[in-house]
Amino acid sequence: MLHSNGYVAPERTLSTQTDSSTVSAMPIETISLKELSEKTSTEMLDTFFLCKVQVKVVEETNSWWFFSCIGCGEEAYTIEGKFKCTAKCQGNYPISEKRCRIVILAKDPTEAYNIVLLDRAAKSLLGKTATKLIAENSENNVVDLEENGNTPVNIPSSSRRIEHGAMHLDLKSPEWKL
Repeated sequence: MLHSNGYVAPERTLSTQTDSSTVSAMPIETISLKELSEKTSTEMLDTFFLCKVQVKVVEETNSWWFFSCIGCGEEAYTIEGKFKCTAKCQGNYPISEKRCRIVILAKDPTEAYNIVLLDRAAKSLLGKTATKLIAENSENNVVDLEENGNTPVNIPSSSRRIEHGAMHLDLKSPEWKL
């Protein structure tokens, strides 16, 4: 994903001059999925890595989108006509955002893993928001979101275009979220 946006992994620390000071940024190390799976120590919690993978399958068994809390961005559930956050903020809101959560089977020469493409990564690959994809998917099939919860009838066919493509993914160890 970063690679498609023009990112090139540097070999050393970058420095950029700002108005009053120099800001240093650590480069993102490019590693294999096997190497990523071995990075389990607590000092790696906030470390990002770049992995080049081949997308083999877009999983269709799980819900490909979810209601997101407008307060903290975590998953929200409909309870008594409101959206309840059961994670960070514990808020109740009359509205929520729909966000993508697409599971892909990705592999490189060393390993294969299911990877979750959350909203930003999925939107970057598909060029559309979850709301737009849902609207396009339901134009011919009316989907009652109250009856179906957040489980659409089918994952949109436009998401299948990411299958069998090579990607550079920015992964955070060991959370495995994009």
